[in-house]
Amino acid sequence: MNGRKTWQRWAVYVLGMVVVVAALGGLALQTTWGQVLAAKAGKYTRVLAAYVPIGDGEIRFTRQLITADSSTSRTIMWEPVKPEASPVVEYRLKDGAVTKQTATKQTAAAKSQESDSEIKRVTATESVLTDDEVTRYLYTATITGLTPRTTYEYRVGYENKRGDWHPLRTASSGASRSVITAGDAANKTATTDDAANTSATTGDAKAAESEDFTALIFPDSQSADYRGWDALAKEAYKRNPTAAFFINMGDLVDNGEDASQWDAWFTAVEPMIEDIPFVGVMGNHETYNLQWQVREPKAYLSLFDFPAVPQREDKNRYYSFDYNDVHFVVLDTQLAERPEAEREQALAREEAWLRHDLAATKARWKVVLMHKDTLRYPNTKRPDTVPGITDMGYAFMPIFDAYHVDAVVSAHYHMYRRRGHIKDFRRDESGPLYIISGVAGDVRYATLWKSHPLDTFVSPYPAEANYIVLTKTDDRLTFEAFLANGTKFDEVQVNKQ
Repeated sequence: MNGRKTWQRWAVYVLGMVVVVAALGGLALQTTWGQVLAAKAGKYTRVLAAYVPIGDGEIRFTRQLITADSSTSRTIMWEPVKPEASPVVEYRLKDGAVTKQTATKQTAAAKSQESDSEIKRVTATESVLTDDEVTRYLYTATITGLTPRTTYEYRVGYENKRGDWHPLRTASSGASRSVITAGDAANKTATTDDAANTSATTGDAKAAESEDFTALIFPDSQSADYRGWDALAKEAYKRNPTAAFFINMGDLVDNGEDASQWDAWFTAVEPMIEDIPFVGVMGNHETYNLQWQVREPKAYLSLFDFPAVPQREDKNRYYSFDYNDVHFVVLDTQLAERPEAEREQALAREEAWLRHDLAATKARWKVVLMHKDTLRYPNTKRPDTVPGITDMGYAFMPIFDAYHVDAVVSAHYHMYRRRGHIKDFRRDESGPLYIISGVAGDVRYATLWKSHPLDTFVSPYPAEANYIVLTKTDDRLTFEAFLANGTKFDEVQVNKQ
């Protein structure tokens, strides 16, 4: 009995002390010294709750993907080795840096973000791809509401784990400029052959004061052995560390179903694809299965998440995006790889979309990216082939003419050719500049292709892999072609006054 009374007295005493401490704590939080102590306590609590680094091999192939408006958004994808709970992308301003030339209103918004140390988060969605008896868990998140011409950093994670921080740089909002058509200023072309090896990059300071940028363009990278493609991609990025984004012109892999080839392709473009957004163009080899029969390009359509188009069935096949004051259009030229019954309607949808897209843009410059070329070339295997225009050329070239496209870059032939300006299917300096981008993988056709009457320059290195550096300045687009060792073998410019 006495024990119970003793216990009751102690319980009342302890309860009373809790009430007193709580009351004193509430009063203390109203004082300056109390708030300081609370802040320090919160700091140490956050330290104790810090995230655990994601271990080696837990996630693969983190990648940035281009969005329709690169000045305010970016898509991030990655692949954990197994499904994970609460997948998220986190981002923040890098070192609080905001470029000086950002408009006053945008600068104020960025500074508001800078003063808020909270890391912002976007929840990712999950999809599953099973192909070639390999299952991939794909996580995707699109960051929106970013400030133009600003440097951020991002990381991916799940539950209590986080990956490394990677840079994320937004474009300017330059696409709002009025359109300048061929009627306003005639295009003029300048060329420089066998020039000295000078990497075409734009310094950060200069980029902050203008809408200039550089981008890397890689031709077909399909390979039997991807080590050469790996070396080329890494060397090109090393020589052009300020590139804003990179493009692969289709036939990324030799076989679209082969999971090991996709792994090799992703490995080759690291860390570039973590640091800058990727622009994908679908090629015919993305449509092949392991038996080399044409199929739906299942892997390509699942491994990337490019800007949407109104035609949902055509997602990732074609799209467009703006970077500064350049409007880029990515076309699907794989109509022959679709079921025959679908081809006519698919082409009609794409043509209608292309007309609407080019009519709607306010960007000063327009560049088209397409895998299959517009011109038909004779070759040594079919010497009776007559030089001419391909089906894709007849379908799209009149649209390019009508909407004053500035340049058209293609691939597929595994050769580098420059054809100058073409309009109405013939030489005309008021038409777009046409370039076949070359070859980046180890599938080479050094002696296969013959000449075309519209050729103006043929690479003297048909057996060598190459890449292109696109440099945009206020009144000029410059395309420079380089070998893997940095030798520049061609340069061409499109000018606007």
